[in-house]
Amino acid sequence: MKGFREFVDEPLSIDDWGKDSENTNAITEAGLARVVQKIKTEDNDFVVITAYRGEFDKKENIKRNRELRSWFDRQKMGVYQLVGHWRECSIESVEYEDCPTDKLVDVVERSYLAIRPDDMHVNDFLGKIKYITRIWNQDASVARIKELWKDEIRLVTRSGKTVDIGKRVELNAIAQAYSQHVKKLEVPFTFEGLEVPATNLGRQLAQLMNFNYPVGDWKDLRGWSDIQVLG
Repeated sequence: MKGFREFVDEPLSIDDWGKDSENTNAITEAGLARVVQKIKTEDNDFVVITAYRGEFDKKENIKRNRELRSWFDRQKMGVYQLVGHWRECSIESVEYEDCPTDKLVDVVERSYLAIRPDDMHVNDFLGKIKYITRIWNQDASVARIKELWKDEIRLVTRSGKTVDIGKRVELNAIAQAYSQHVKKLEVPFTFEGLEVPATNLGRQLAQLMNFNYPVGDWKDLRGWSDIQVLG
């Protein structure tokens, strides 16, 4: 007979996202602001990355993100689940600025924010960031490592290079960095918020699966169906 953890290792609705999903998590911008403020106050090193790739369908991207989350779990690093989106042209090979308005589609993705554990050396943390950026074939991840880069937030590219993109640990600044991450400077990446469990069962699963989220009585909770399409 399977144990509870074995069932959790199978695909769950919590792995899904989007308006057509069965994911019952709620999304809070205030909760994400709280996490960013915590990082700012405590001078935490962090990385923001996704396994999402535009050339894959939703099912494959869910699988890739689940594998990335499992990798963080094996490193004893919990993750915050971030929800964001931008617009892209549904016509292959047509650039955003040349795309007919009715062919622009809202692309939603889940990203992960992980904080460096105190017992992990900064060079080890950077090595892991370079590894996951390359293995999950990302143009770049967004990171800050104070001991190496002081207050700079940097892109860590797939080739292992780092590029300074600012010093402000704020939602808008990190979103701007993420716009550069997806190479869509003319299409700003927007963070909708942080995913938090909306039910008692969801909270139990989040704890078991090593999800991080701030505890609070959030007044701005939204479901996936409430996310507004970018205009």
